[in-house]
Order: sequence, then structure tokens, then C-alpha cells
Amino acid sequence: LVQSCLERRHFFLDLAGRHGSPLYLLEEAALQERAASFQAAFRSELPDFDIFFPVKANSHPLVVKTMVQAGLGLEVSSGMELDWAVQAGSRRILFSGPAKTDDELELALRHHDRVTVIMDSWRELERLAELTSRHKQVISAGVRMAAGAGNSSWGKFGIALDELRPFAEQASIS
Repeated sequence: LVQSCLERRHFFLDLAGRHGSPLYLLEEAALQERAASFQAAFRSELPDFDIFFPVKANSHPLVVKTMVQAGLGLEVSSGMELDWAVQAGSRRILFSGPAKTDDELELALRHHDRVTVIMDSWRELERLAELTSRHKQVISAGVRMAAGAGNSSWGKFGIALDELRPFAEQASIS
């Protein structure tokens, strides 16, 4: 990678001279190549493996759209990122994050055919159940497991292992 950049240094220096510095360049072909290589590495061992690009890693519209065109799903953690993912044409979106607003959850419901909401708390399960009932809409959902030992009070980063069974039972009837 470094060698290929050094070989093209005149191209980069010319662009920096014309547009100023710092200058950020996105090479769509290179992004597609890396996404394909990443997918191939996993799919050779796990054929049914889904790969999601975290939009927070680089939310530039060209990067997001290129990842979608390369066949990756998108992982978002805000309503703004969810909107970008929808605008980019993503058909597989994981919506995570501990501070989803009702408006953001309603945006996810409007795109229920492509969004999976990753829940982080009992309160989020209650809110999502209320919204799906109100809108008479079903949505795919998952749950983030908490890394720490069981804390049965609200935790913003997942459900404790000892609460997963009752959480899943409540989710299945909500």
C-alpha cells in the first residue's frame, strides 16, 4: 500500500497543490477491493456469514454507498446514521446504541423490511413493544448482552446473562 502511494506521489502532490492540504482522497475501487477481500476471507470458512460496516468508522457518503454496493450491511448507532444508511440503499441495517429516541425507533419501524433493532435494556424493549403495537408493525430485533456480571437494574450497554431468558420470554410476547 505504501509503495503504491509512493509510486503515485506526483499525482497526490499535484492534487494537494491544487486543493490545499490536508486533503482526503477516497478511491472507490480500492474500497471495493478491500471489502471484497474481507468478505472472501470470512466466507471461505463461514458461507452464511453477514458482514456489517460500522458507519461510525467513516460516515462519508461515498464510503457508506461503496460498502453497500460491495454487499456489506451497515451498522448504525443514531437516527442520523440510520437515515444515511437508508439513503445509501442498504437492505440490511443493524441499529444499535443505548440512547435511541422514539423518533429514531419510529424511523426504524418505517424501514422494518431492512432494519434490525439491537436492544440494550428492558426499557428499550418496553418502548419498542409500545411503538410496534401502536403502528401495528413487526420489526426484527436482537439483544446486546452485557459484558459484566448480572446487574438486574438498568444498564445502557446490554442485558446481563442471567436476565437473557426472561428478556427473551418478554420479547416473544410483546
